[in-house]
Amino acid sequence: MILFTGPTGSGPAAAVCSISDIVTLANPADPASIDDPFAMGLDYGEILIGLDDTLRLYPVEGDDATSAQPLMKQHATGVVCFVPLDADDPIDVALAQLDGHGGLVRRRGAVVALTRHLDADPMIVNRLIDALIERYPAADIPVFTVDPWRRDQLGTALLALIAGVESHALLTSDIIG
Repeated sequence: MILFTGPTGSGPAAAVCSISDIVTLANPADPASIDDPFAMGLDYGEILIGLDDTLRLYPVEGDDATSAQPLMKQHATGVVCFVPLDADDPIDVALAQLDGHGGLVRRRGAVVALTRHLDADPMIVNRLIDALIERYPAADIPVFTVDPWRRDQLGTALLALIAGVESHALLTSDIIG
């Protein structure tokens, strides 16, 4: 299971729609049950791997995306954190997203996907990478600029995520075994 997280409108739901091999399923939360802490919308997509395997994709959008759906976070293999470069402070947005998924970051299960990057200050990416290295010195967190509707760009980000997760699993199994 891969989570696609980010502020509302930054691209998680669009990304799942564009990369999914099935028509994405959307189940919006009932606005009338907004006081119910268990009410939530749940979108869902899949990438088919071979004949028998499926990679499940779940977008989690909103300001509290890092705290939402703890069960999903617990069972996730990785997270793609969408960060809009036109946000007031994209570095804080990125760090908040990653801090909410610390276990995945430590297992190299995180990628940062920068969106709305066309008019952004090019130096913000360098400052973001510096902030990631300072906050997570032992983690290799790939950073990509992506258009959430471009399947090829999302595919590159997902391949980097999968490579990070698998290499970490291989390295830790060699140490343990």
